[in-house]
Amino acid sequence: MNCHPLPVLIDLSDKTVLLLSGKDAGDPVTAKLVRVLSSCTPRLKVLSPAPSPLLIQVSEENQISLEVKGYDRNDLYGADVVFGIGLAPAVMDDVYAACHTLGIRLCMPSQPSRSDFTLQEGF
Repeated sequence: MNCHPLPVLIDLSDKTVLLLSGKDAGDPVTAKLVRVLSSCTPRLKVLSPAPSPLLIQVSEENQISLEVKGYDRNDLYGADVVFGIGLAPAVMDDVYAACHTLGIRLCMPSQPSRSDFTLQEGF
């Protein structure tokens, strides 16, 4: 069966969203995603072990919770949706396994085959 992806809209207004940003996350992409997500939900949390000045600025401008720390599986608890950008392969593997075990929706733009949904190009 050859099935084409269906465009689906997700209402994040009442969801707790976690954005995991790795050391290799592209600043403009991550900053743009923070801006977009902050307009969709009041419950956005961003974790980054080494946030760029741009990510810090965007987080402050949008009053987003930015924690300077690396990923820990406990960070996933309470999240409804997780986005992973620029994560190391071992971290991506753990996030993928944990999210699917816990029933948390996951989007890793660099690995669409392991994501529950993808972002439209240029989102």
